[in-house]
Amino acid sequence: MRRVLFIADGIVAKDVLENISSMFIAESSDYIIICKDESILPKTTPENFIFHFFDPTSFTKLQKSFTKDISEVFIVMKDREEIITTYENIRIIKKGIKITILDEFGLNIDDKGVAFINSTKILSGRIVDKLPNVPVVAQNVGLGVGEIMEVAIPFGSSFVYRSISSIQQKNWKIVAIYRSNALLIAKESFVIQPNDSLLIIGDPLVLRNIYKAIKRELGQFPAPFGNNIYLYLDMLNLDVESIYRHIDEAVVLNGKLKNKRLIIRIANPTNTKALDHIKKFEQKNISVNIDYFKRSFKEIIDNDAKKFGVGIVLVSSTLFSNKKNRKVLFDLGLPILKVGKETLNNIKSSIILLTSKKEMEKISPVVFDISSQLKLDITLYNFNPDNDDRRQILEHFENLSKIFTKNIDILSSDDENPIRWIKKREHYLQILPFSGEIIESEKWWFMSTDIDRMHFKLRDQHQLFVPVDG
Repeated sequence: MRRVLFIADGIVAKDVLENISSMFIAESSDYIIICKDESILPKTTPENFIFHFFDPTSFTKLQKSFTKDISEVFIVMKDREEIITTYENIRIIKKGIKITILDEFGLNIDDKGVAFINSTKILSGRIVDKLPNVPVVAQNVGLGVGEIMEVAIPFGSSFVYRSISSIQQKNWKIVAIYRSNALLIAKESFVIQPNDSLLIIGDPLVLRNIYKAIKRELGQFPAPFGNNIYLYLDMLNLDVESIYRHIDEAVVLNGKLKNKRLIIRIANPTNTKALDHIKKFEQKNISVNIDYFKRSFKEIIDNDAKKFGVGIVLVSSTLFSNKKNRKVLFDLGLPILKVGKETLNNIKSSIILLTSKKEMEKISPVVFDISSQLKLDITLYNFNPDNDDRRQILEHFENLSKIFTKNIDILSSDDENPIRWIKKREHYLQILPFSGEIIESEKWWFMSTDIDRMHFKLRDQHQLFVPVDG
C-alpha cells in the first residue's frame, strides 16, 4: 500500500482531509498527516490516517516522520514562507520525491518535480463556468485540458432537430446526450432536441469551435465559417462590365449580412482604369487587395482565406466552371457564392431542390440563416414525395421553420423534372450542398441522376454552395 505525506494547515487543508476521509480513495492509501494541532482533524478519522502534531517547518521533526515508503507529498498550508521552508526541507530529506503544492501566492519555485495547484485560477474558473454561454469542461478526469466538454443546446441552435448522423464529427465525437435528467448513450439515429446537453470529446481546440457552432443562433452567417466576405476577381477572365457587376453584388451582400468586412482580391491587374474605379470602393469595412506577383489561384485564395478570416467566397461563373478551380474552392471548406447575372437586390426567394442525402440536413442552418438576413422566402421543391428519407428531411426543415419562425413553401411533384421546374422560376438564389461529386468533370454529368451535379445548367443564376464534408 502506498503512503502519502500530507502537510496540512488552514481551513482549506481541513476541508481536503474531510473529503478524503469520506471518499473511497482513502482506503487505497495510508495517509501520514502532519499538522500543528488537532483543530484540523476531520469529523471521522479512518484507520489509515496517521497523525503527527508539530510545526512542519521543523527540519528535525519532519525528518523523523519521513519514512522510506512515502511515495508522494502534498503541501496545503496557509502561510507563504512556511510553504517554502517546508518544501526546502523535504527536498533535502528526499530529492526526487513528487511534491504537489496548493499555491495561492504565485510561488516561483523552479522544480520539475513540483506540481502547483493554483487556487486563484481554480476559483476564477469555477465562477466563469457559471456564466452564460461558457463551455463546461471536465477538469478532474482525463487530461483536464478541455478534451471533455458538456454543451447545452439553446432553442435556436443550428444543431436543433438534426440527427447525430448528419453532423460531421472530425477530431471530435458526440458520446452522450443528457435529456430530462436521463443519460442517453449517443446513437446516430438520435435527433437533438432543444434543452439537450451534449457530452462531447475530442481535440480541445476543435471542441471550442464546435461549442461556438452549437451556440450560434440564427442571423450570424457567415459565422461560424468566418467573419468576412471575400470576392475574387481575375481581370484576365472577366470584361470590365462583369468586374463592376461582381463588385456591386459583393457590396450589396456586405450591406445585408452580419459580416465584418468585404475583402476584394484582384488577380492579374491588367486594366488601370478599372483598378482606379475599384480603389474608390475602399473604406473602413471594404478593402481592395491587388496581386502583382502573378500567383496561382490556389496560392492566392489559400493564403487569403487564412489571413482575412474569410466566411464566404464570391466567384464568377467562369471561374467556377473550371474543375481545378472547383477543387481549390472545395478544399477551402467555405460557402461559395457563384455570382449570377441578376442583381441580388432583385432576388426574392431561396430555392432548395430536396434530395434524400443527409447533406440536406447539414445545409439547413445556412438556408434559414442567410434567407432571414437577405429577407428571402424559402421554397423547397420535393420531386419525389413518396420517398421515406425525403419525408424525414422535409420534417427536419419544417421543425426548423417553427424554431426560426420562418415560413417555407413546399412544392411536391413526382413527374416534373426539377431542373425544368427551376428554370421556370425567377428572382431566386439556389442553395445546395457543396459535396465531392460537384468537383468532378462536367462531361459525365449529363448521365447522372444527381440533381446537384446539374447545377451547371443554371450557371446564369446565383448559387450558394454550402460545404458538407468538413
